[in-house]
Amino acid sequence: MNIRKVSLLLAVQAALTAGLVPASWADGPSSNAGFQSGNTADATLPLSKIAVTGQAQSDSLKTLGPIRIISQQQIHDSGLTYIGEFLASLPNMGSGTNTAQNFGANGETCVNLSNLGCSRVLVLVNGRRWPALITGEVDLDTIPLAIVDHVEIQTSGASAEYGSGAMAGVINIVTKQAFNGSEASARLGEYVAGGQRDGQTSAYEFTHGMTDADSSFIFNASYAEQRPVLDGDRAISSVPNNGTGISRGSSVTAQGRFQFINPNTSQMEDLSVIPGRPGTSPTDFEAFDPTTDLFNYSTLNYLQTPSKRSALYVQGSYNFSDNVTGHYTALYNDRRSEQQEGPAEISIGSQATNPISVSATNPYNPFGFDLDANGANPNLLALSYQPVEIGPRSINEDSQTFYFDAGLDGNFMLGTHPFTWGMNAIVNRNTMNTMDGPEFNLVNLANALGPVSNCGPNTANPSCVPLNVFGGQYNGGSITPTMANYVTYTAQTYLETNQRDYTANISTPLVQLPAGPLQATLGYEYLNESGLDQPDALAAVGESSAGANPPISGGYHANASALLLNVPLLKDAPFAQSLSLDADTRHSNYSSFGSINSDLAALHWTINNQVKVRASWSQDFSAPSMAELFTASVAGSASVADPCSGYQNQGGAVAANCAAAGVPLAYTQVNGSVPSTTGRNPGLQPETSTSRTLGTTFSPWQGLPLRFDVDYFKIEIANAIGSLNPQAVLDGCYASGLPDYCAFISRNASGAITNLQDGNFNLGTLLTEGVNFAANYTLTTQRSGTFDFNWQTTWTRLFTRTQPNLANPSAPVMTQLLGTETGRPAGGYPHFKSQLQTRWSYGPWQAVWRVHYVSDLLEVCSDRFDGTPESLTNLGLCSYPDYQNNALSRNKLGATTWHDVQVNYRLADGRTTLSFGILNLFDKQPPIAHSIGSFDTTVYPIPGRFPYVSISHTF
Repeated sequence: MNIRKVSLLLAVQAALTAGLVPASWADGPSSNAGFQSGNTADATLPLSKIAVTGQAQSDSLKTLGPIRIISQQQIHDSGLTYIGEFLASLPNMGSGTNTAQNFGANGETCVNLSNLGCSRVLVLVNGRRWPALITGEVDLDTIPLAIVDHVEIQTSGASAEYGSGAMAGVINIVTKQAFNGSEASARLGEYVAGGQRDGQTSAYEFTHGMTDADSSFIFNASYAEQRPVLDGDRAISSVPNNGTGISRGSSVTAQGRFQFINPNTSQMEDLSVIPGRPGTSPTDFEAFDPTTDLFNYSTLNYLQTPSKRSALYVQGSYNFSDNVTGHYTALYNDRRSEQQEGPAEISIGSQATNPISVSATNPYNPFGFDLDANGANPNLLALSYQPVEIGPRSINEDSQTFYFDAGLDGNFMLGTHPFTWGMNAIVNRNTMNTMDGPEFNLVNLANALGPVSNCGPNTANPSCVPLNVFGGQYNGGSITPTMANYVTYTAQTYLETNQRDYTANISTPLVQLPAGPLQATLGYEYLNESGLDQPDALAAVGESSAGANPPISGGYHANASALLLNVPLLKDAPFAQSLSLDADTRHSNYSSFGSINSDLAALHWTINNQVKVRASWSQDFSAPSMAELFTASVAGSASVADPCSGYQNQGGAVAANCAAAGVPLAYTQVNGSVPSTTGRNPGLQPETSTSRTLGTTFSPWQGLPLRFDVDYFKIEIANAIGSLNPQAVLDGCYASGLPDYCAFISRNASGAITNLQDGNFNLGTLLTEGVNFAANYTLTTQRSGTFDFNWQTTWTRLFTRTQPNLANPSAPVMTQLLGTETGRPAGGYPHFKSQLQTRWSYGPWQAVWRVHYVSDLLEVCSDRFDGTPESLTNLGLCSYPDYQNNALSRNKLGATTWHDVQVNYRLADGRTTLSFGILNLFDKQPPIAHSIGSFDTTVYPIPGRFPYVSISHTF
């Protein structure tokens, strides 16, 4: 029977139960949030063994590669409220979703290890996979901070051990295992910026535990609240693009914009109502001015999004006998979060999002003729109105996570042969109810703007109220509460993800070698995941301004198996205190795409007590997420320049391709944003990768508490899941004449784009290469106390993205992202990120100083105003301007350093600790990124000092 068949019967501690708890850390850092000296806060123990979940912890098996340990003390020193935001602040983390993101986020916090994306890092709690959202990302802030003992971060691929998702590495959060008594803590903080206070944060936790020789029990209850910060309350983000006034604001304005062909004159009109006029006569309108009549949406957007989190957590264990131990963990977490944007826009017309007409009999139509968006020759090109009188659009999430796992670990003897075994079951469910509004009911909107004979009492629509979109903000706004009640509603979406995971494993020393026993582990996993996306009735049929979102559900199951071998090669030999090899293999079979194999080889060499060397190679994979496979297509918009706009004046291939596509000769693009659709692709294949690491740990002088850790990494991902750039789709179709790209474009009879398909595809590769460095030193003095120094740095040498070039398949397009700011949603990719922490401890006092450094970034300094006096270049906003070709201008985001400080005092009772700190002590302002409009919230902190106080008490 071959290895694959044998491992299929038993197999590895699956992606959800493989563990990461080294036996040499069995005691772990102190369970109290008190003071520690020494550098246990950030030790890299790359040659320690990693225990397989379900296997006796004293018989640890695996070391997967470089592993950095973050202690509870270091987390406490950071002054941060959530474990997710702490991990995201580490130098080896890239831009990830956080609560300072108002667009494209949902209140979660995920971590992006080595810039490879949140869904490509595996998150474990006590060695078992933590529940993911439907996107495949893990909201780390569902984990209560008070129960965290330490965190282990592995920075190499590990799919052979853990399965899907471990391409960039593994984050294992280890909770307190032995806890007696009770502990309560509270923390309060707020931003102080520009003479105002905002963004208040509060957190409260209570933990109780009991531990004896046969059992342990820990209970935790927590609550945290974060209040908002508005874009408009910080100078850097108070306008759509810093330094440009409102010139980059929305062309959908509070005074309205009306683009139509006047049937009486055959002239195109582009009008806006004159401020202070009621919009009841054509004389109340003037030509729209694209430099002064725009809408500043920044005053309504959140910079920090509000949220409330409540959680109950229970874990325990029980020794049934000397040979069998049981364990369990249960969590309930509820998150209420919100994002806020400008009002849902009214955007209608033949070239707008919704082809809705305005009847001449609408009592508020001042022009006296139909504004027709649907006829054979529609004269309404676009009518847009920003209904600020209705209020901003609010997206509210109620996300609930239910998690339960239970298992048995044991050991037995078969003759003289020892075996350890484990079985585990995980059941979890994540639900999210989203309320989005006010949005527009498009059926009611069409009725309210249509013939008056079909709107109002004694008509087919007696509840209908004619709508006024022509009066701007005269007398408090055009839309009355009665009108708003008829045309608006709150859109609702329900998302659910369910996961069942069952695993079993067995481990034994196969044979005694000269250097020690050859250890083998076999295991088996069955994984079942399902999910659904249920929109409200209007969105399901495409009658909502929130976009079309048909209901959909789906799921998959997988069987996984693996064989893990630890082979001792040398022991107590010259230049080899020990030398061992890990050789692992996993076979996974998914109902969604088929079979895939993962392999790993890792060499661990201890030269002496001062020098250790490690190297690893692995082939890894990440299965497509539920969202990528099954969630409904989502309507949105994309900012593009249509090559077919005015193509009669261009000639050449563009003109020929536009004419062949049936675009009318007179077509002119009137809106820079066009409808787009993103969404699922059931045919997606798994991403695959190859990971290589080489590292060393060394202490230059024996007995001196100075230690260095250096780890080189190189990870290359193939079949990376991504979407096509909308502008590239248009250019590929009309400039290059590629039918594959043209298939993603839909137009109406007037030539306007009605949809750009921007779904998920397996596209190209990602390649990153760099070095993680850490240094730790402890200085103890009799007079001045103890000083601990911890320095962490990540230097990224290379980060490239390669995508296919349909115009020339033999020459794929490679983009060097390193050192650039790419804007939303990806963010920045700095060469260097570094943290230096100094901790001083003396009696009951402790002080901590942290310094953060991010190297400079370069961004494209170009937008739709290129070639005009209002271009970023001509406004003097580009560090490296190109006045001949503004599209080639670049802007430098300078290297940035900011400081945090914290002081702790332990009262004489020994049970109470008081802390005071300030994040961003010197109120360092982040560099302006014109590709974003303000600054990158995934790289830099929100402007303003953040003072906080906390207290913890044990009893």
